[in-house]
Amino acid sequence: MTTIRFEETDGRFAEEAGQFLQSLGLAPARWQEEQAVEVKEGMWAKIFEMELPIFARLREAKSWVCRVEEREGSVRLVVSDEVWAARIEDEQNLREKVGAFPETL
Repeated sequence: MTTIRFEETDGRFAEEAGQFLQSLGLAPARWQEEQAVEVKEGMWAKIFEMELPIFARLREAKSWVCRVEEREGSVRLVVSDEVWAARIEDEQNLREKVGAFPETL
């Protein structure tokens, strides 16, 4: 089982955090609490209206510390200190905003 918890996430991102948890079969209303899920190969997660494959490094982790943060013109899902997904809020200067993301994204 993998434990998932959100830290340092402003309440205005509760919907995004809840959507992510619900896509994993967890309770969205309990987004501020630690929850546990069995992460299986082939599972996907959803946030920002995107479906994301759960890569091996995360499938093998026993704990995910997550946060949704607003940074450099985007709202980002960060899991275990890695940006996993992002939504760009303002499409002006799109190339510059995409360039601000870590290369690992």
